[in-house]
This record gives sequence, structure tokens and C-alpha cells, in this order.
Amino acid sequence: MSRDLHRYVRDVTVDDLRNSQVAAIYVIMHGRHSEGEKRMLIRSTVGGRNTLRGLLFNR
Repeated sequence: MSRDLHRYVRDVTVDDLRNSQVAAIYVIMHGRHSEGEKRMLIRSTVGGRNTLRGLLFNR
């Protein structure tokens, strides 16, 4: 999973995430969503700078 994570978010490793986040991301990655939807859902799950709020307000 760690190899595939960089396709969706940058500068985040599996070690940076809680177990619940890793589990949620695994489900998203193997779901039936489009790649764009997967990227959005994973960024939302990771939080911080990877969310729209983080990008807009530099948090």
C-alpha cells in the first residue's frame, strides 16, 4: 500500500497515519470509485494540507 499511496497524496507515508486512516484508505483504493474520486477521498482521509481547506488556507 505504501507504494501506491504516493499516487494520491504527496509527502505522506503509511507511518504518518493512524491505523484507522490506513484501513479507510485501503478500502477506498480497492473500491469502485474513479481515480479522481479516490484521490479526493484519500486526501480527505489524510487531512491537513491535503484537504481543500488545507490547500486554500495553507494549514
